[in-house]
Amino acid sequence: SERLSPDALVTLLNVYLEDMSVPIQETDGVIDKFIGDGIMVVFGSPIRGDDDAEQALKCALEILAAAERWSSERAREGKPPVLIGVGGHYGEVFAGALGSDQLLEYTVIGDTVNVAERLERLSRDVESPLVVSAAMIEAAGGGDENVNWVRLPPQNLKGHQKPVAAFYFVSGERPA
Repeated sequence: SERLSPDALVTLLNVYLEDMSVPIQETDGVIDKFIGDGIMVVFGSPIRGDDDAEQALKCALEILAAAERWSSERAREGKPPVLIGVGGHYGEVFAGALGSDQLLEYTVIGDTVNVAERLERLSRDVESPLVVSAAMIEAAGGGDENVNWVRLPPQNLKGHQKPVAAFYFVSGERPA
């Protein structure tokens, strides 16, 4: 955003958010909100499904693929690539209206949301585009067996008392 005019930034963000919204819709995710260049996505709200965690992991991987395609197109046009970070966690949340008499919005809040956001931030430190909790992988039945997950040491996350077991994604071939 530092190198772009406000109009060019809005154009870039709208294209990016549109492209990243496709995998979310295809996996039955619900866009809770856009936060700048971030997208808060929930599964199982307002209606819980048996495969919410599995769909969330699938969505995260499809978002990575969509971002890679979009970034490659930008590079072919001589534009700088765009890197993203995705974090995911599985657990209970409050889902409903939050706000005031002037503005109510449907959203989800709770520790699960906070942990997911902290794991997204952790993606920068571990240099992986995707970091998810062990709880999410477990709820997804172990996740896709073709995906290379690397276990992190227990993570002490800001605002969370107990360490969180987490994994990060490594693209490429699985080790033999």
